[in-house]
Amino acid sequence: YTSKKPYGDRTDYHRRAVLVALGIVYYMRLNTKYREAYKDRMDKGSGLPNEVRFSQAFNDELNWYIDQVELPQGIAKTQALKENIFATIVCTVTRIPLIIVGAPGSSKTLSFNITV
Repeated sequence: YTSKKPYGDRTDYHRRAVLVALGIVYYMRLNTKYREAYKDRMDKGSGLPNEVRFSQAFNDELNWYIDQVELPQGIAKTQALKENIFATIVCTVTRIPLIIVGAPGSSKTLSFNITV
């Protein structure tokens, strides 16, 4: 897993791990309005040089997972699909119950069918 993700030094790897954990625990539970505020607050960071930003680390992780999945032809890689697939995989591996709630057409069933 780590050999497929060139993140540089160990510190960068640990920062990314913490940011992705915060993303799945807090960010993914928020509605659109609060997600933007959370993302803006997290992206400010601590001001360290070459610091990894939350939105970059989280999106890199979502993109990595969606690239590992074979999507049927004609399926767009939307943000909702990426988040739903990521949540489904993480919750399945860790045996955490998952309820995906969203508007009709937001890739809920599709993400589950692709993952399973």
